[in-house]
Amino acid sequence: MSCCGQKREAMADGVRSEQRSTGYAAPSPRSSFVDRGPVRPPVVTVATPSELAVTLVCRNSAVVSVTGPVTGKRYRFTGAGSMQAIDQRDADGLVATGSFQRV
Repeated sequence: MSCCGQKREAMADGVRSEQRSTGYAAPSPRSSFVDRGPVRPPVVTVATPSELAVTLVCRNSAVVSVTGPVTGKRYRFTGAGSMQAIDQRDADGLVATGSFQRV
């Protein structure tokens, strides 16, 4: 009567010798791996800077430096009629002050 432990040992010896010769062990034939073909990366749409910018014109005659309420970016307007491209997320907050107008 043979011992099943001997079969396990013989199988393990085969895997060890394969690891030494190739550097890795081959998957076992009982593997549950299912080949589903090539993996495709997800499609990502990135907005360009011009799509994220809004142009505002300053109504004040003085030089004005403001901080965007959402992004925290600093914007500098050099007097009445000066225009600045700003992040669209900051536009509503700055227009609401009455000092700026969308172009």
